[in-house]
Amino acid sequence: MKCVYTHDIGVIGAGRMGACIAGQMAINGARVAVFDKSEFDRKKGYEIMSADLKALVDSEMMLAVDRDDALSRITMVTSIVDAVKAPLVCTLAHFCLPFLHQVLRIFNLLYCTATWQVIEVIYEDLKAKQELFKKLDQACRDVGSRAVLASNSITFTIDEITGDGVVAPDRQVCFLGF
Repeated sequence: MKCVYTHDIGVIGAGRMGACIAGQMAINGARVAVFDKSEFDRKKGYEIMSADLKALVDSEMMLAVDRDDALSRITMVTSIVDAVKAPLVCTLAHFCLPFLHQVLRIFNLLYCTATWQVIEVIYEDLKAKQELFKKLDQACRDVGSRAVLASNSITFTIDEITGDGVVAPDRQVCFLGF
């Protein structure tokens, strides 16, 4: 069975960290869907990505054509469901992606549905993270995905975020991507 997707990776949160990671994913050839809660935040995230890539061109670490190619692979989306439709929704640094893919394949967690990994990268607020996980879990259900939901939190444990049975224990993990 072959899966066909509009995007390779989705990123939840277009702040500094999310924008940086989305930009790195795009530089490495991924088609990236980026979600944030408001048009203002999505626009600001895109501006951060554009400025970061411009800085690479200005310092002669990247060609302008490569910057343009990377930016063409980034799409700002207006809903969590649109981001979850990407096969990988995350905030992982690009060098972690192949390793994580192999780990998930070994543990038979790679599903050919809408998504196999969702990692949030929002601000450190427990209630906000819990609410986001509820929405992500519902979005995954809506598109028929058994995605593994992960948090990039450095403050809260995955159990604190997914407590009260929000997400099944076999679908949750804590992952830090710097």
